[in-house]
Amino acid sequence: MALETASNPSEAEVSSVTCEKCSRELPLLSSNQVEKSSLWVCVSCGASHLGCADGDLLSEQSSLVRIHEEQFETGDSAGIPAHIRVHLASIANRAVPQDAMNRRRSARVVNPLMVSAIELDNNFVVMRDALRIIMTDVSREGIGLALTEGTEAPYLALQFPPREGQAIQVVARVVRQQALIPPYVAVGCEFMFRFGNE
Repeated sequence: MALETASNPSEAEVSSVTCEKCSRELPLLSSNQVEKSSLWVCVSCGASHLGCADGDLLSEQSSLVRIHEEQFETGDSAGIPAHIRVHLASIANRAVPQDAMNRRRSARVVNPLMVSAIELDNNFVVMRDALRIIMTDVSREGIGLALTEGTEAPYLALQFPPREGQAIQVVARVVRQQALIPPYVAVGCEFMFRFGNE
């Protein structure tokens, strides 16, 4: 599936990023607009880089980079109690429209887990600070989430807690939003690509 990117080189001076430590070319662009840059990690050597995602390369070369763990920090260690997560997941899965557009090819598995999320714009630029949200279900193609007040972002970068080793990071496209119980909104997403692991 083609990604919708809207890069505009005239707005900023940009150049491709090559890792100084391992000389690997990364799917990132350096920019003089620091506020649009994020902190990334080269999967090959672990070096950190400040840059913007290159939307044209990211879908094919996402395994070469990860979003730096600091970008996903929320400062909210407590999270949401398990019984509330289970209740929201149950409501969210009953509320999913059963039409062809919302049906997934593989079964949805209910899994009320807390995950960290970063809202991304069409150029995969971070829109605001990370937040902790509830995963209500997951399948091979997509994921169901419960967010307070929904999202205006077209994409979400999600980080799942590690079972062993590193946390898994993926980018998902927001395809559906509908009210659950106040203040929660069910957000359905389609997986786009997965970032690499060191």
